[in-house]
Amino acid sequence: MKKRTLAVSAILIASLTLSACEKSAPKISDEEVLTLLGEKVAFSKDDMPLSISKRTEECARMISGLDTNVYKDMSKEMLGSFKTACRKDFQKIISDPQRNTVGLKLEDMENAKFSEQITRVRVESLEKAKTAEIANAKARKEKAAAEKLAKNQEVIAAARQKGKLLETALEPHLAELKEKCAEWKLISGISQFSPYACYKNYEDSLRKQAQNVIDQISKLEAKPESIVDPSLPYFGIADPEAMGEELRNVENEVAAMKEEIEIHKH
Repeated sequence: MKKRTLAVSAILIASLTLSACEKSAPKISDEEVLTLLGEKVAFSKDDMPLSISKRTEECARMISGLDTNVYKDMSKEMLGSFKTACRKDFQKIISDPQRNTVGLKLEDMENAKFSEQITRVRVESLEKAKTAEIANAKARKEKAAAEKLAKNQEVIAAARQKGKLLETALEPHLAELKEKCAEWKLISGISQFSPYACYKNYEDSLRKQAQNVIDQISKLEAKPESIVDPSLPYFGIADPEAMGEELRNVENEVAAMKEEIEIHKH
């Protein structure tokens, strides 16, 4: 019985001694871990949260001995080479006072509990980064949709303004054109070879085209979710500028004939 008691005591003492030798994990918050080891994902925006890379996590687990079974078939030389590379990376990080705000040392990176914390923080940071990216993608999509909607509204507003100008100018244009064409026929004495705008089919075509344009404009609508541009009507001869050009052509021909008559008088 006495021997058994001594054996138990020896085991207990050995256990306590081992526990005393084991260094406790550094007192560091998850946020501080992220500040220390986190980095921006390549090509990410400035407002994206930090995340811990897979290599950083693997290095921490390797040098802390958490993943011994994973590397058991690796030669000591190769494993040693990997561990050295990891320690060099960590040494560079902890030497940066802007990142190492809690004064960690290289040996702290070999603590198993701390490595487990790094793994947990990495999982959480990746989840936050994913959530942020989804939110950013949604914001970008909404911004693009809003910009397209505003552009479409601007285009439609311009078309409506042009349509109103057409409605206002149509009858005065035809009345003035009729007067100029009558003057042309009176001076020329012939109805053949008159300017295009003086033919009856011009007025018919113009009225038909104008009505078609006005009808199409009345149906224009800027839809928030539409990726298609507004289907703007083709004005053609009903374009106010084209109408003005036709009137000027008739006026120029009338003026030319008057000038020729004056020349012949002298």
